[in-house]
Amino acid sequence: MNNAWVLTVSAAMARLAGLAVLLPGLSHVAIPWRLRWLMIAGLALGLAGRQGTAALPSDAPGLLAVLAGELALGLLVGLLANLMLVGAGLAAQQISQQVGLSLIAGYDESSQGSSEAITQLVTLTAVVVFFASGAHRVVLAGLADLPLGRAGGAGASAWLTSLTAVLAQAFVLALRVAAPVLGVMLATTLALGALQRSLPQMHVFSIGLAVRSTVGLAALSAGLVGLVKLVDVMAGFLQARMATLGAA
Repeated sequence: MNNAWVLTVSAAMARLAGLAVLLPGLSHVAIPWRLRWLMIAGLALGLAGRQGTAALPSDAPGLLAVLAGELALGLLVGLLANLMLVGAGLAAQQISQQVGLSLIAGYDESSQGSSEAITQLVTLTAVVVFFASGAHRVVLAGLADLPLGRAGGAGASAWLTSLTAVLAQAFVLALRVAAPVLGVMLATTLALGALQRSLPQMHVFSIGLAVRSTVGLAALSAGLVGLVKLVDVMAGFLQARMATLGAA
């Protein structure tokens, strides 16, 4: 077997192994590593076949440096994609507090701890949308366009710029997901306050939690429809940042 081809496949596996650690969905603890390695091997063969034999160093120090760079690149891209879930989780936490369901928590396998029910709902919905909208294909296509063996060519400044830019977009995603629900909850609170002031004998605030929870969940259900568009926008932005890394 050609040694250059083996080194090329090894570099591709290092890149995809880093991606598998942090990519939304694929990094979930429910997916065993045996299955992940099988997927990594299959994708690595496809990546190596697409790019052809790469000119990689044959000496041990140089090869280890290339493999470390490819692993770091995969980790960075996985982290950039995972920041979309961070934005959705931040939005869900704010929504949960306003709706009044922040005390309802359950075991979360991904974090190995307790998490609010609405946070889990929004996060898992974001993962489903991530794959249903084809955002994972955008990530894989971006990785395939980056030449093997040149992961460190972009430089630390380009990597840091991409990280901060996607982090900023994650906060924008959180704001755009949470803002409609928070606006509805503000209007509901004002309406309940006005009703209590007009009809104090009704004791509106005794049913306030039920009303806020019902209205909040209805607004959240309507808002999740727009999550598809937001994930598409984030995927396009992520693709642009990955192209910047390749051009640097």
